[in-house]
Amino acid sequence: MNLIVAAIFTLGVLQPESAPAWSYSLPTGHADIVKGFIRPAHRYAPGHRGTDWAAPPGTTVHALGDGYVTFVGRVGGVPTVSVDHGPLISSYQPVRATVAPGEDLDDGDQIGVVVTGVHCSSPCVHIGLRRKEWTISTPTVDPYVDPVAWLERRPVLKSTL
Repeated sequence: MNLIVAAIFTLGVLQPESAPAWSYSLPTGHADIVKGFIRPAHRYAPGHRGTDWAAPPGTTVHALGDGYVTFVGRVGGVPTVSVDHGPLISSYQPVRATVAPGEDLDDGDQIGVVVTGVHCSSPCVHIGLRRKEWTISTPTVDPYVDPVAWLERRPVLKSTL
C-alpha cells in the first residue's frame, strides 16, 4: 500500500496544482501604500474596499494576474479598468486603458497608465479586489478582499456575519 501511495505522489497525481501567479500592479510592489484596505462591518457599511498606492500620472499599471478585461470606461466619472481572474475581479482607478474589453491577459501584462484623479490627496492608483460571487444567504457579507493580503498569500478569513 505504501508503495502505491509513494508512486502516486511521485507521478504527481495527488500533488496540489500550483497557485496562479499574482504580482504587484506597480513597479514599487507594496511600497508606497497611501491607504490600506479597511474591511467594512457589513456589505453596506463604510470602509476602504481596496488599496491606494502613490503613483504619479503616466505610471504603467499591470494586471494582478491572468485573466481577461471585463470593463473599460468610467465609474463615477473616474477612468476604470476591471479584470476577471476567475473567482475574483480586480479594478484599477484612475487608469487610462491600453487594453480593450474581452482581451486576454497574462500576469503582469500592462493594462493602462495612471491619470490624474481625485481619489487621493496626492496622485495615486486605487486597486480593488472582490469575489465574483457570494451567496444570497449572506447578503450582508462584503465581497471585497484586501489586495495586499491576496498578493502576499496571507490567509483571509471568511466572515460569518
